[in-house]
Amino acid sequence: MKTRTYLLLMLAAILIPVAFLSFSGLYMLLQSERESRIQRVAEIAHSTSLLIDSEIMAAEASLRNVANSPSMRAEDFAELHRLLSATRTSPLSWTLIADYAGSGMMNTLVPYGTPLAVKSGPWAAKAYDAQATQVGGYFLGATSKRGVVAVNVPVPAALGKKYVIAQIFDPRYFDKIFHKNTLQPGWIIGVFDANGISIARNVNAARLVGRKVNPSLYAATRQEAGGMVRHTTRDGIDVYDVFVRSELSGWTVAIGMPVEEVEQAARVTTFYAALSLLSVLGAAVGIAVFFGRRIDNSLREATSAAQALAHDKM
Repeated sequence: MKTRTYLLLMLAAILIPVAFLSFSGLYMLLQSERESRIQRVAEIAHSTSLLIDSEIMAAEASLRNVANSPSMRAEDFAELHRLLSATRTSPLSWTLIADYAGSGMMNTLVPYGTPLAVKSGPWAAKAYDAQATQVGGYFLGATSKRGVVAVNVPVPAALGKKYVIAQIFDPRYFDKIFHKNTLQPGWIIGVFDANGISIARNVNAARLVGRKVNPSLYAATRQEAGGMVRHTTRDGIDVYDVFVRSELSGWTVAIGMPVEEVEQAARVTTFYAALSLLSVLGAAVGIAVFFGRRIDNSLREATSAAQALAHDKM
């Protein structure tokens, strides 16, 4: 067997395990790139959830001030309506005061004195009896006649006034929070309540807000407060959905990334890494073949010289 053949076999013995380990590394790189992308989206979902929580806490603090105000003690709803209307900061949010039976006393969405819903349900009694802030889910507003959510704060029982003050939000109010995070054009971000009803959404909101979210997504959020699930959205898109559930509200923020987009980005990164690896391995093989030939030629020349010398001595 030629010396060059031995050298090439030795090279193969070295390169085959290296190539195997390298391609295993490329697979791990593919997985890592995918997980890294998902982790970045999880951070966006978490920050969005915190921003929504901050809006809820701000509303709660404001409502507690109203609940303990002199006007509330005096049951001066006209003055409360004037003050709350003057400090209203968004047309997509307004304040309602209701009695224990759920009958409206005033609502800043409409002029004071406008007839309001009477005995609208047990929600007010539940909030008052609990003497704790309650963040509700999606429901149809009796006055607004559209889907809304609310933060309900009871008047302290020590005041002897059985009222509940609610800050009501149109779902579009939360669109401003969605815009604070940079999302890719194809990504879907949404918020849904503890019952799995969509509260807000950046895509097809008019059609899908107020309806149930994907069952597999909802089931995953009942098992853990944060994670990722792959499923087909109500828009018919195969996505990796990263979600975070808030302990404060029970609402869940979910960001769906098209699977093809995530996989394509991971494949591109892995492709360039593989190209670089193959270039290095190819260069190594080329160098080995080059020097193998040089060594083989040198050995042939040495063998020929030795044979010639032996022939002369004979």
